[in-house]
Amino acid sequence: MSQMEWLLFCRGCPSRHGWTHQSRVDALSRCARAALFMGSPCHLLFEDRTLLTLEPDFIGEDGPWVCADAYSERCFAELLENLLQGAQLHGAKWRVPTTLSGCIAEVLESSRFAAPLPPFELLLDFREKGHPLLGQHSVSLPTSAAKAAAATMLQPLPRTLCIIGGVRDVFPSEEQAIETACRELWAARCTISLGPVPELTSKCIKVIGALRAGGCLDAAVRRCLVISASSRKSRGAGEHSIARYSPFTDRTRHARPLSLRPPLHVVVRTSKKLCEFVLCPSVATLLVDVFLASGDINRTTLLTLMDAEGAALTLHVMRRCLAESDALENLQLQLRRARRADLQQVLLDGQRLLHSDVRQLRVLHADESQPPLVPPRVVATPSSALSPSVAVVFWNGGTADPIAAATVSSACSALGVQAYARASVGGLKLGPAFVGVLHNSGLLVPTLCTQPPPQVQCPTVSKSQLLARTVGRTAATAEGVPSIGYCLGSPKPNRSWLHTCSPIPRGAVWPLRGAQATAAVASTKISAAPINPALTHPSSVPTEARGNTSTGVACCAEDVARLAAKDSPVSQECLDSSKDRSVAASTEAPSSECSEHAEELEERTPEPSATADVSC
Repeated sequence: MSQMEWLLFCRGCPSRHGWTHQSRVDALSRCARAALFMGSPCHLLFEDRTLLTLEPDFIGEDGPWVCADAYSERCFAELLENLLQGAQLHGAKWRVPTTLSGCIAEVLESSRFAAPLPPFELLLDFREKGHPLLGQHSVSLPTSAAKAAAATMLQPLPRTLCIIGGVRDVFPSEEQAIETACRELWAARCTISLGPVPELTSKCIKVIGALRAGGCLDAAVRRCLVISASSRKSRGAGEHSIARYSPFTDRTRHARPLSLRPPLHVVVRTSKKLCEFVLCPSVATLLVDVFLASGDINRTTLLTLMDAEGAALTLHVMRRCLAESDALENLQLQLRRARRADLQQVLLDGQRLLHSDVRQLRVLHADESQPPLVPPRVVATPSSALSPSVAVVFWNGGTADPIAAATVSSACSALGVQAYARASVGGLKLGPAFVGVLHNSGLLVPTLCTQPPPQVQCPTVSKSQLLARTVGRTAATAEGVPSIGYCLGSPKPNRSWLHTCSPIPRGAVWPLRGAQATAAVASTKISAAPINPALTHPSSVPTEARGNTSTGVACCAEDVARLAAKDSPVSQECLDSSKDRSVAASTEAPSSECSEHAEELEERTPEPSATADVSC
């Protein structure tokens, strides 16, 4: 994996006015946390040339920003104040170079001298009008450029510095200083874009982290470099000039308003209690990743928080959530709206709130045990038809859990969703930002195209059908007459769930209703009688009897009993066969698949009914 560092241009003048003056500590906290979590050093350059470098050792159990406080914004602000007062903190370095070019040079060169690292050979400049890093295969390339892209696609990236504006754009003077430093260090520079929608800086860092963890970043950047070189050659520009938006880039990609984006529902299920989970600072960051873009709000987005006890809280359009304290306070106020609901009900209610059909829903289960989610090669073109909505389920942070996979799959099958998939998206730390950026760029919907597995339904049986089968077995298994299983040349039938679950002895007759209540039902002692060879031949048995349906079993049993009665002087009483033959055929439910007692089954009509099924 290539070595990567981040350079953020931030607002404020901390060396002059402290951290309370235009510094946006909330954004600094989210950006630093995202970069350090992926193991990348982070350089924060402010307007007064204050340069703060944070190493990965700054965060974690052994660092000043300990995980016991869940990496909260409040703890980060206290550490910054200590640095300003001259404190020495492990993994943090604070200095104020005299010139802007000195700041850039120190970032590019100082880390080389501190550790035996190679120099930066690549600078990635994040711009809204840069080369598209995702869905870039719609860009046409000359034949020579396409061959060059294919040849370098699998090569790992060199040591890379990512340059991005933190809560502000890069000033022209800063851009000129970067370009001058690139010429002196002979480092390549390329501008890239993460989509048509402007995103928060912390979300952009998380997207790069998710692509890097999934092994998709190197090939995407290599293609951008080929596009950049091709565009420079067509313009006749110098080698180290900034690669702007290429003329080969697809000009039909317009920034669509977020209000026209397909709906998105993010479901997070936690093992903690809901009242405890909403107090975690990570939930405040989750609100920002789900609902906010740069200067805009995702209005067609829902976030549902669930716990193991069945409590669920659905949130919509959270406005005051940039500051951690505001987000946690808002969550406490929303907690009284929590309800009892399972995953299936949560998805159904979400579609109702988003005014979308559940049959148009596509579900992604974020499972880190699965292969990574790979963005499609081409951005999906918006159609005039109704766009499908997407739901992304994070179950216990995305950890591998067979029970969770079965639960999500069963809920999707029961709802009849349009598509269902399982993939790794970086867990709960990177995943919500990653899928949100993909969705805003039109790259998430075409990724989810696999139909959900069919719902496994329990076989059903009516009481009248059980009665016909019981009477048939009673007559067929009388003394001296082989059972229907032997007549068909098949193994002895297994015991049904009727005899397993019921206290009534095997072979007993169920109580009858209506006109059948007065009919006498009795076991008959039948003497041995010759068996008709036609009955023993499988081909002479009707299709219904070979299928082992209850109607075929009852009719065949009555024929055997009638043949035996011709040679037997013993009289017997039978039920009205015309009523028994009117019973519709059904499949016998095995004992391991049904838990309902036969006494609780409602009597069915001969016509099949979808609402009369007994579900397991």
